[in-house]
Amino acid sequence: MMNSDVLVRDIVESYNHAGFTNDTELERKFFLSFLTICFINKVQKGYYQEQVELLFNIVDADDLKAVLETNFINKLHETLFNEVVNEALPDLSPLFRMTDKLSFFLEPETFENIGVHELTVIYDHVLQRLQLMNAEDRLSKDFNYQEPPFDFSELISLLANKDGPHDAYDPFATTGESSVSYVLNNANVSITTESVLQTSKYIHEKLLIAGAANIDAKHAFALSPNANVGKESFDVAYTLFQPTATEGVREHEISKRYKKEFIDGRVDSNTIFDKYREHGFIQHIIWSLKQDGIGFVVLGKGPLHRQPESEARNLLLDGNYVDAVIQLPPKLITSRTVPLYVLVLKKNRAKNTKIKFIDASSFYKFDSKCNKIKDLRALADIYHYGIADTNIYTEVDVDKIERNSALLTVSSYISSEVSAHEQIDADLIRKELAKQQKLTDYLLSKLNKKPAVT
Repeated sequence: MMNSDVLVRDIVESYNHAGFTNDTELERKFFLSFLTICFINKVQKGYYQEQVELLFNIVDADDLKAVLETNFINKLHETLFNEVVNEALPDLSPLFRMTDKLSFFLEPETFENIGVHELTVIYDHVLQRLQLMNAEDRLSKDFNYQEPPFDFSELISLLANKDGPHDAYDPFATTGESSVSYVLNNANVSITTESVLQTSKYIHEKLLIAGAANIDAKHAFALSPNANVGKESFDVAYTLFQPTATEGVREHEISKRYKKEFIDGRVDSNTIFDKYREHGFIQHIIWSLKQDGIGFVVLGKGPLHRQPESEARNLLLDGNYVDAVIQLPPKLITSRTVPLYVLVLKKNRAKNTKIKFIDASSFYKFDSKCNKIKDLRALADIYHYGIADTNIYTEVDVDKIERNSALLTVSSYISSEVSAHEQIDADLIRKELAKQQKLTDYLLSKLNKKPAVT
């Protein structure tokens, strides 16, 4: 098996070798579509081996067209092959040079023991390097990749507990990793995403590699005046709010001159603010869910307790949409030490007026720089079946929640006697302190050697 970091650099180098010196969007899309075909062939255990070998050994346009004379597993693959063939036809020379440099793809050991998830990561790393074509370290082994978001999809899958084919939706997909992970945890799922922070084709291709049954990756903003999806369309909807991504979306709003107006009435514009957009997405998710659907919003504490958003929380309580609030461990995202929460939303709660509050802040293990949730199935079982431990779990009737503040924070209803402490590496801290002390001593010595000013 080739080291994945080396593989990424070799793939990016082949992009240069192909002669894509102008780095147009069309050239990049063609290159990544070709890469996706090779990765799908690996995922499908060589189903398209004959077609891939043809692509690597074409002589003329007729050979290239022959690639399409085959049976495809699904229409998504057929569309992808069509794109590559049609985009390559005007000038075959870049394809010749590219396949010459990528010939190691045909060697079985290249992808040996590389799984589907790792292939999606390799694709994403190649994409990041290509999107920074002029960066000095683009081909270096120390390239600084954009940090992927905290992956909550396995937990969401266990909480949703959907068997068989279903429709899933992420209205705030950023770069699509959460949806890729959701596909890997759920068979026969059709995925719809909305993102203004990444080209929809690239999200589409990552989902293709992951094996989504159907894909609708939109370059769109979920909080536009008219919805880009249908009302009551999805069995599962989920999203993760990241501070940096939220800022990027706000810039898109400003550039498009969007106002807080929703022509279809899916969001109450009086409950969202210029700085805070989470409740707009929450209401949009509820609108998009089928009557028996379930929604998950992973977010910080603010939307659950900020006083200006109490009216938005009262809307959720009045509609009896809140099924549960789960407090997650702190430091799941390295850039944030505060805990995240999972807000679970349902439409079909009928006469069930109890909200489950779960303190899962102790469900973690320390993993290098950050914490990682552990005992996911046990946590999901607590959500589905409850638990007698009042330090972790309680149910509160909607009518018992004080409406002036309408607090939905777990700590408002659970007084845990168990403190979850972050694990500390004492040796590492001592080493860092020693380094700092040496630097301080060095600076002081330089200051002491300076001649006195007269």
